[in-house]
Amino acid sequence: MIEVKIPEDLWTDTTEGALTNWYFESGDRVAPGDLVADIMVAKAVFEIEAPAAGILRRCVQVDDVVKGGDLVATIVAE
Repeated sequence: MIEVKIPEDLWTDTTEGALTNWYFESGDRVAPGDLVADIMVAKAVFEIEAPAAGILRRCVQVDDVVKGGDLVATIVAE
């Protein structure tokens, strides 16, 4: 199982952000580099990519508050 986490380097003067969009549903197959989610931090949107291929399992919902290092999804190898 691969963990998909919020990169800690997104945080400068802000300690929180919000997950604003999912591109895939839980149970969908993803490939390395696929855009899986958007995070808004300090009025800027950052894209989160899949680090590996497999089945995506979401751990947070749209509008959930997140911080650097938070787990947002897992990817299970097929």
